Amino acid sequence: MKRIFVFIAIAFLCAGCKPLDSQLKRQGQNTVESSLKDPDSAEFRGIHFVTKSSGYLEKEGFVCGEVNGKNGFGAYEGYQKFAILVRAKTLYYIPFLGIKHEELSPIFLNQLDPQSRDEIQMTCKF
Repeated sequence: MKRIFVFIAIAFLCAGCKPLDSQLKRQGQNTVESSLKDPDSAEFRGIHFVTKSSGYLEKEGFVCGEVNGKNGFGAYEGYQKFAILVRAKTLYYIPFLGIKHEELSPIFLNQLDPQSRDEIQMTCKF
């Protein structure tokens, strides 16, 4: 009986927890890695999360940073700045049981027009 009360108490303490920034950063990194020719070669630096909006069980924002990966010839291309919009929602009241992530494709800043690039650079504070 005591175990049931402990479990219920823990469930109430964890209720309403938003996804953590570290979880969102990892999700963003996974998406960037999957867009590279050699995902295992990815080297990241300066990874941070910028909150765009935050609700009761949801969080949305940009994962920003730089990635260096190998090209088709096996050579590193140099660090490229990227930003990726990540939306996450806690599926259960106990967040460790599941977080649902939705993400868009990574945006590499060197592929954007100057106005969009400036906007994202201001958001990500590169």
